[in-house]
Amino acid sequence: MVREAAEQGEVHLFHPRSRRDGPIGIEVLGQEIALALLSFTGRLIVVGFTLAKTEYAIGRLMAFDAEIIGTWGCLPEYYPVVLDMVLSGKINMEEFVETRPMSKIAETFAEAHKTPPMKRIVLTPDF
Repeated sequence: MVREAAEQGEVHLFHPRSRRDGPIGIEVLGQEIALALLSFTGRLIVVGFTLAKTEYAIGRLMAFDAEIIGTWGCLPEYYPVVLDMVLSGKINMEEFVETRPMSKIAETFAEAHKTPPMKRIVLTPDF
């Protein structure tokens, strides 16, 4: 299950040196998979924002001595490194971002409220 999730880009697991010994999961789009993988002394880092709702037994955090952390992304001092990764193609933004004209803002909001988008929608000026 972990391998399939990582191959689909839904969750990435690694074991960095940190103040805790447990694994860290970074959630990209697979909230339910990431929560299911959260285990003893683990940390789940939720990057970005979604309107999707996920059910989770919060008592598991205490039982596992685990953490869930939310973040918008990285610290500003890492922006140049991340920008280089995007420009070099190491990060493919087209997989995560959809652009639409600003004139479609009403339709975009209505659609997003009805069904959470799978990609981040960026509105671009067209007037």
